[in-house]
Amino acid sequence: MARANSIKKNYNFVDYELMIEILGKKIQERRNEKGMTLNMLATYSKTDRNSIRRIEQAQNKNGATTLNLFRVAVALDISLQELFKEIDIYCKYGIKKYPDKHE
Repeated sequence: MARANSIKKNYNFVDYELMIEILGKKIQERRNEKGMTLNMLATYSKTDRNSIRRIEQAQNKNGATTLNLFRVAVALDISLQELFKEIDIYCKYGIKKYPDKHE
């Protein structure tokens, strides 16, 4: 049987905390581009303000719920594919867009 010619992602070697940080930065970046406050995003997404703050600041170590991420994406007028694009690039190539908190 022939193998597929695509690159296979190996999620065993990724930093999951970094993935949460990348996702939070993407949400914060998009929210700022839209000129939205945390309160506005919370209202539009029907999500708790503190939950969004924890996601943006990568303080939610258990991760956000799928429903909350979907609601936030809809409120920000962004597809889930675009929301997770940087994470996918990181997992595929080990490249991250956002600098470390310590840099």
